[in-house]
Amino acid sequence: MPLQQLVVGIAGGRDLLVGDLNSSSDPFVQLTTLEPEWNETFKLGSRGFDLRAATSLRCLVLDFDGLKRDDVLGVLE
Repeated sequence: MPLQQLVVGIAGGRDLLVGDLNSSSDPFVQLTTLEPEWNETFKLGSRGFDLRAATSLRCLVLDFDGLKRDDVLGVLE
């Protein structure tokens, strides 16, 4: 099976939920903001799985907390 590739671009987020006691959040890429800008592109490749058969892609936006479980700020599917 030839290599298949799915390219996903993530520009940023707006109006994120507050995840910390200091009235802000720590999104993984940029710290202490409620309007992060990531401008990242991810290339997901597969040889043994038909990407066209996938029904959805799920992305989580997490607030980094360090000493405890990270908070889920949002989900995109």
